[in-house]
Amino acid sequence: MENLKINKSSILIYRVFDVGESIDLEKVAGNLFQNSPMSRFKLKKNTNAVIINNAPLSVSLGHFLFCVNNVDHKVDLQAKIWSFGAISLNFVFSFENNFLLNNFIEYTSLIENSKEFNEIVSVKIQELTNQIESFIQNKKIWRTAEDYVIYYIQEFASSSEKIDLLDLINNHNILYSVLINEGKEILSEQLKSSLRENIFQYSKNDMVIIDWNSAIIIDPSGDFDIPDIIEFSLCQLLELRYYDDLLDKELNLLYKSIDKDTFNVLSKNYVKISREAAKKYIEISEIIENIENSLKVVGDFYYAKIFRSVSNKFRSNDWTKSVNEKLNNLAEIAKLLQHEISERRSTYMEMIIIILISIELIPLLVSTIQGIF
Repeated sequence: MENLKINKSSILIYRVFDVGESIDLEKVAGNLFQNSPMSRFKLKKNTNAVIINNAPLSVSLGHFLFCVNNVDHKVDLQAKIWSFGAISLNFVFSFENNFLLNNFIEYTSLIENSKEFNEIVSVKIQELTNQIESFIQNKKIWRTAEDYVIYYIQEFASSSEKIDLLDLINNHNILYSVLINEGKEILSEQLKSSLRENIFQYSKNDMVIIDWNSAIIIDPSGDFDIPDIIEFSLCQLLELRYYDDLLDKELNLLYKSIDKDTFNVLSKNYVKISREAAKKYIEISEIIENIENSLKVVGDFYYAKIFRSVSNKFRSNDWTKSVNEKLNNLAEIAKLLQHEISERRSTYMEMIIIILISIELIPLLVSTIQGIF
């Protein structure tokens, strides 16, 4: 089975970047890519089961040749531009004519570890960001990018005997080895058992296997709906990580600003800190809500199961919890600062009133003393 031949397959390599706070998709669509195939993204089938809010723009960025194992392979480059400030690049390496299943392991390592490929990624994201920079709010490419690999098998070699997918997954190691990019070790039953928890089939002829860093899709139809759903979850993960990191920085700056000077109610700095904390809380809360609502699955449909499986593998709930906790900390600090400012102001006002009353009473007191003496 390790030498199982495939007539039609692809390696999909994703790179996802945060490039700013938000992107005006309407203006991007109206002003750019007039000569490139571009459209608002939508799934090809079963769209009633998936709700997409403010769908990203899908843009074809053409193709180029990339040498792997001394052979030039055509690579199609697709991009999606997301309203919440992300850009995802999908490099599609296509293989035909008796490509060996176990070659996926070697080819993926060669591509991802290639200095040339990483330079292409850097150039492409910079070029695309520069093209749309006037429509990006607070443009800045974050240092961290998300990556993912999908092995898409559309057609096994016709010379091969009829492939039983359940037999392939239950009695052979090759798909597991491809999934975790392990070409040397004999995999344990414990590891394979954990991977089996995320296997899905819609029919006898297709299969999806999900892991945290890669997936295998066997689908004769050639539809990219499932890769697109995985891409959605990958973008959500990147944004959650970005705002988790941003909140860390905001909270650290906040703590340092408070510790740096003795509290002074008359200081504009503390009023500014309080207002900035409240403003950041509102802005980031709204953005997180938009990210989480960018794709919703209805019921327990096949796509819904895959989306939940991918989100679980990405530990999206943990990142969401972390972001929400930090947002709550930010809101609490803003509230405490505002309360402290109000309390101190009230105290100062009381002192001023007492002083003013005292000033009014002094002449009366003086005249009274003079009258006595």
